[in-house]
Amino acid sequence: MNFKFLNLIVYQKQQLNSLVGLCGGYELNEWRYKQFAEWLFDYHLLDFALKYSEYKDIDFTTAAKKLRTAARIIFQTENPRRGEFGELLLHGVIKEAFNTTPAITKIYFKDGPNETVKGFDAVHVVANDNNLELWLGEVKFYNDFHTAVSHVVTEIQDHLQKDYLRNEFLAINNKLDNTFPHYEKLRKLLDTNTSLDQIFDAICIPVLLTYDSTIVKKHNKLSEQYTTELREELIAYDLHFWKKLGSCQVKVHLFLVPLEDKAKLFETLLEKLKLWQNI
Repeated sequence: MNFKFLNLIVYQKQQLNSLVGLCGGYELNEWRYKQFAEWLFDYHLLDFALKYSEYKDIDFTTAAKKLRTAARIIFQTENPRRGEFGELLLHGVIKEAFNTTPAITKIYFKDGPNETVKGFDAVHVVANDNNLELWLGEVKFYNDFHTAVSHVVTEIQDHLQKDYLRNEFLAINNKLDNTFPHYEKLRKLLDTNTSLDQIFDAICIPVLLTYDSTIVKKHNKLSEQYTTELREELIAYDLHFWKKLGSCQVKVHLFLVPLEDKAKLFETLLEKLKLWQNI
């Protein structure tokens, strides 16, 4: 794992599942809101918002225009209930944690600048030897952990139904960029003639949940005491998540990102987005 900004507090790996607990940390006795936004946009906006061929063609003559285009694709509204920032966070975290590659940029295919895109919140792949893992992500960029768990468990259960998956695979295949390096292999995996039994063996679901944490609020430095208390909270929340989800026929990686104040982080991200939209 190669996290450029976030601090790894806990990593627990089992045979099929894992827990990754992360935090934004502090600087000069304050939680790092501005730095969080800068990391997320500077490192991850372009390949989140642009399709593969556009992202790969960026050079010094097109960089500013592409940055502006990517920022404007996300959304042009201040509705705090929108989920694009959560999807961007999921996108960045799984790339840095497991070196995933985005297969499609679903947000690129919105019908309008303020439309939402239904389906999984991320579609990435991991290539291992001759095998291809399909990462279908779910994220809840919330301020309350228990609400986030309740909502995401329902979505996971719904999204693993046969009819939903077949429709989603059709949509993914229709949006694949033919310059994507795993284009043919992924199309074959998601073909209607491929058994869901085979596809299930290749699926991973990264689940990212944020929440406002009292432990994050009461500290102002990345100390040993802070790390110990937060690790205990993350492990307890991991157990709660699995109690709610129960058994699952695919691999699930749980990412927990406790925040000091989700609303304040949203506003900081929005300010950063507006700057990039006006480059």
